[in-house]
Amino acid sequence: MKAWEQEAQKYELVNLEGGSCVYMLKLGMREGQPPYWLCAHCFDNGQKGILQPQPGKKEMPDKAIYGCPACKNALTTHWRSTPEYMMD
Repeated sequence: MKAWEQEAQKYELVNLEGGSCVYMLKLGMREGQPPYWLCAHCFDNGQKGILQPQPGKKEMPDKAIYGCPACKNALTTHWRSTPEYMMD
């Protein structure tokens, strides 16, 4: 449990365009890691569910859909709100 508490301190809760929330590495903790988001549901249960882009599921051309392979939750956000754009 203590190890998870230390790991969780590296992340912050971020509100995405469209109302969904994800956890993202804090600015000083990125250390060259590729950009990614963690599922808020999994994170709150002490797990790191890395959200994956769902390229085959397009609702609108300006939207991006991400899914959690662990809990199967999904979120839709604007394509500019993807991890790649937010980590810069």
